[in-house]
Amino acid sequence: MGEDFDNKLDKLQELCDLLSNYKYELHYRDNCEYEYLEEGSVCITILNPYSENKMYIDLEEEFTLSYGAYHEHFYPDRDGYNEMVKTINGILDNELCSATMYSGQPLKWLGSTAI
Repeated sequence: MGEDFDNKLDKLQELCDLLSNYKYELHYRDNCEYEYLEEGSVCITILNPYSENKMYIDLEEEFTLSYGAYHEHFYPDRDGYNEMVKTINGILDNELCSATMYSGQPLKWLGSTAI
């Protein structure tokens, strides 16, 4: 692991550049759908032209990537960021898929991963 990023929002422009070929929106806490965000955090929402499933990238204390039932947290350092970017590219390029595990009645989420 490398040194922690002091401000995760410093990566916002870099991520927007990465997503320049996709339609995306920036959302902040003031939108009721995104009220879970911490003050000063942002969610990049990548719109999906083929379905209602959107991809969400939250820049908070850590990085969180969500797509459908899948979500994963990435440590806020260079290694975590690079791993998240690799996962984003893999999903968007159709080279990765996600698996989510549930158990019990009612179903309880156990975890998810990109493979």
